[in-house]
Amino acid sequence: MYIQIKSLVMLLILVFALSGFVMADISFTDVTQQAGIDNTSKGACVAIVDFDNDGLPDIYVGNSGRSFEPLGKANILYHNNGDGTFTDIASETGLDDERQTTGAAFGDFDNDGDIDLYVVNDFGINAMYMNNGDGTFEDITESSGTVGGIDVIGGDEIPNGYGTAIADIDNDGLLDIYVVNLGGANILYRNTGNMKFEDITDSAGVKAGVGPQGAGTAAAFGDCDDNGMVDLYAVNGYGLPGFFYLNSAEGFKDRTNKAGIGEQEDGAGTAFGDYDNDGDLDLFVTNFADAVGAPVSNILYENDGHGVFEDVTEDAGISGLSYSLGAVFGDLDNDGYLDLYVVNNGEPNTLYRNNGDRTFTDVSEQAGVTDPGFGSNVALGDLNDDGFLDMYVANSGIPDEDVGDPDILYINNGGQNHWLGVKLESTVSNMSGIGAQVSVNSGDLNMLREISGGRGYAQDNILAHFGLGGNEVVDSITVSWPSGIEQTINNVPADQNFVIVEGESTPVEPGGATIKTWAWVKQSEPEEAIEVSSAGQNYPNPFNPETWIPFKLAVPGSVVISIYNSYGQLVRELDLGSKAPGMYMSKNRAAYWDGRNEAGEEVVSGVYFYQIRTEDFTGTGKMLLIR
Repeated sequence: MYIQIKSLVMLLILVFALSGFVMADISFTDVTQQAGIDNTSKGACVAIVDFDNDGLPDIYVGNSGRSFEPLGKANILYHNNGDGTFTDIASETGLDDERQTTGAAFGDFDNDGDIDLYVVNDFGINAMYMNNGDGTFEDITESSGTVGGIDVIGGDEIPNGYGTAIADIDNDGLLDIYVVNLGGANILYRNTGNMKFEDITDSAGVKAGVGPQGAGTAAAFGDCDDNGMVDLYAVNGYGLPGFFYLNSAEGFKDRTNKAGIGEQEDGAGTAFGDYDNDGDLDLFVTNFADAVGAPVSNILYENDGHGVFEDVTEDAGISGLSYSLGAVFGDLDNDGYLDLYVVNNGEPNTLYRNNGDRTFTDVSEQAGVTDPGFGSNVALGDLNDDGFLDMYVANSGIPDEDVGDPDILYINNGGQNHWLGVKLESTVSNMSGIGAQVSVNSGDLNMLREISGGRGYAQDNILAHFGLGGNEVVDSITVSWPSGIEQTINNVPADQNFVIVEGESTPVEPGGATIKTWAWVKQSEPEEAIEVSSAGQNYPNPFNPETWIPFKLAVPGSVVISIYNSYGQLVRELDLGSKAPGMYMSKNRAAYWDGRNEAGEEVVSGVYFYQIRTEDFTGTGKMLLIR
């Protein structure tokens, strides 16, 4: 019997090794004090972001204060010094706001290469900070049109801001903003360019929590039906249902009931992630308490791939009862499967390790991340460049006290599993790459990550992280950009951070960052010769009523673009004239089509084809018009 059992164990080990799935222990070390982290200012939200483009992720913490007071403690920006320590530079950068900040999201709103910041405040107006590119930020809230309400200090009542999430909702290359309010309607701001925004909440149909009965707590964007457009899940607390809005070329539609994800006891937080590696985004929702104040179960919703979900909480083994607020998916042991960390308020936090079979195991004690403080949220990022995700936990403390529980920085102790980081650099899509989906195939591991614009009151580093188990090579990386461009890169060595530029696939020598493990995929400059000419995918796609068609030229030539309908009939011919070699991929360089025929009439919805011709090159593409 012993020999049989031993043989079975060895067989299982061999199977896991061949499949790339190598289960390992997860453990963290609390390095808060030695890292210079000393925040006891009632941390309410947290974001991990490289705000100064030095290759090292920094940490932003929004602090709250006593209940029903307009001011709290100053917010914090911890700069990563690269030696395991952090320095608070919020006052030097202009981000030391003392309003009660409950939500924050970083994104390059003006596409200038510097990441900006939008914060949501409780009992006060919100704030838009433009990155000046010199280590400082400028408050442009009023001119941007993203105030969110009227300042309560002036005597006017406004919705209590609770969280925010950002995404390019219409794939126009500009990041838009969703604001979650407790006690009032949520707000959707559309980016119109040049750091200007317009409130399109009513027209977009995404007002979750209308009027005084609103109880918005968190929200997250994610493409749940794989149509290339981000959908929206908005969480409501106090017994009110959450809302799920499916996005299409016609805008957002409430699909809560059809999707099966509206019911919740007291929703507090949410996170998207492909926990079962089936190629679609699943959803986790935290609950705080029921109507009598007792803790209730959180919910794990499994996606069928079409934006319809099933409650699999009990089957997955994560139906424990706690007063939960924040949560995050991340592959913490680099075995190729997303683990789940849940932040509880006044109770030990919980870390669930993914077993690779659609179930989880509670490893909180062994991992050393229980932290029984009054937690609020958590953010992930590889802060020390070792290939393993670290965690920053924000603790708010007791509501009526001035001082909160200390925040905690957990550094991942790592292991032997391999990994890959993917950083995206856009040329057509929004510069942050938010909303892009990255798929990695390595051995038997097939993994999906979507670059996220936040989860209400937390945001992870936007570099996509993949654990590879025992695999030393990534067979393929496929990026589906918000612009509609898709590209695949094959045979990438493991254990490095790999930069992919939209539309390009030529590796060059490492460089640019202080981190020594970066490898780059670099875009050729427009004036440089390019190896081959090619036609790019139009964007946005689907489109209405106008679109741009990108291309690149290896040699000079006269460029003509012919557009045909699905019957092969010529609809429009665009004569671009003589063009020099270079990249014509960005919105201000690509070919423009207004959706009209030669007679100036709007063409009908349907599939159209375009052909790009020069003296030495012909390329084709397909696009979809929906009116």
